[in-house]
Amino acid sequence: MNNYININKIRNVDFILVIATIVLVSIGILIIFSISYQNGINKVNLFWKKQCIYSLIGFVCMIIISCLNYEVIRKYSFIIYSINIVFLVLVLLYASPIRHVHSWFCIGGFSFQPSEIAKLSTILMLANYLSRESEKLKKNVNIFYVFIIVLIPLFLISKQPDLGTAVLFFPVMFIMLYVNGIKKDYLLAIVIISFMVVLFTIICAIVEFKPKYEITLFENVLTLIKSKKTIFIVVLIMSFITVLNKLFKNTVLRFNLRKTFIYYLSFIGGAVIPVLMFNFLKSYQKKRLFVFLDPNIDPLGAGYNIIQSKIAIGSGKIFGKGFLSGTQSQLGFLPEQQTDFVFSVIGEEFGLAGLLTVILLFVIIIYRGLYLTYLAKNNFDFLIGIGIVSLIGTQMLISMGVATGIMPVTGLPLPFVSYGGSSLCTFMLGIGILLGIKNQNH
Repeated sequence: MNNYININKIRNVDFILVIATIVLVSIGILIIFSISYQNGINKVNLFWKKQCIYSLIGFVCMIIISCLNYEVIRKYSFIIYSINIVFLVLVLLYASPIRHVHSWFCIGGFSFQPSEIAKLSTILMLANYLSRESEKLKKNVNIFYVFIIVLIPLFLISKQPDLGTAVLFFPVMFIMLYVNGIKKDYLLAIVIISFMVVLFTIICAIVEFKPKYEITLFENVLTLIKSKKTIFIVVLIMSFITVLNKLFKNTVLRFNLRKTFIYYLSFIGGAVIPVLMFNFLKSYQKKRLFVFLDPNIDPLGAGYNIIQSKIAIGSGKIFGKGFLSGTQSQLGFLPEQQTDFVFSVIGEEFGLAGLLTVILLFVIIIYRGLYLTYLAKNNFDFLIGIGIVSLIGTQMLISMGVATGIMPVTGLPLPFVSYGGSSLCTFMLGIGILLGIKNQNH
């Protein structure tokens, strides 16, 4: 048994990371309680009580997995990944749809979402493969197998359809490939394709919906220029160019025929893929992309969520309206407030101070996660650490970006804070894995 788990390792845990995680989870429970509390009367549903149960389960799992021998995790990573793929297939075939989405198995009063566990199982599988094939990936096109590992769960999740969770796999894969030292030609090709896919998908949405709303492409661009998103987009593009220059300086300056072919193929693929795949998107997903430029185009339809979210955050000002005193949340104007827009509720009730506190806790978690990752004794431990930190950071940024209106609505919960047992337990398992990296050295 000691070859698999050693409870004595609990003494070596990183208490800063544990405390930051517990505080963030506790904030989430308070916010979920507040959402359920209406008009000063304790009309509380079961959400916050279930979240307390999920938190306890997640905490126990976090401690147990931090004491595991990671050679066991490595040995069974393929089995874990395969079982999760089976669950993703079964949820498509047999799960009852909730809001037209086949994502949950419902048992009694509780539900289980395989797509959340898929995030971790795919990271484990990628880490196992990349750590074994590191040198080969630098020399040939074995990157094909990396894409297969990611595309299988991505395809099944997108069929549910849960596009937000599906697209989350790409940035995590990209970061894991980069730190593993893959050839920069391939990484630059991935970056080009990703950028072009996002750009052309939004263009496709504009082309499809602008006749219906009698809005010209020029008016869309003008609206974008006038909006505050422009500052964010300019900063994002400048950061994007700076990072490219830093990461791929030598690659870009040393063109040859093979590299030129790869880059041109990337540009063409990035333009063609979204055009071909756009018709497979649901109507509401297309509308979300269209109103991203200006939610007021459809204020009572596709743009309603983001308008109410921005009103909630703006009305909170510096210190918020107070706990249990939000209007957008308490009166039900803000949809999906316990999951997708929980960040908006924090902004309304606790203001900018509350939002900065939450962001600070995430910064602590990411920093301590990176610190523990760099203590890894082998490439497998290092890669799963990087993958989990990337997952937490990416989902945090997307969720906050959606709530503030600088990203299209995706339906991703805020890690550790939003309601949902599968999401919470998955991220607490991730924290447990980060804690366990340090324990592997003892």
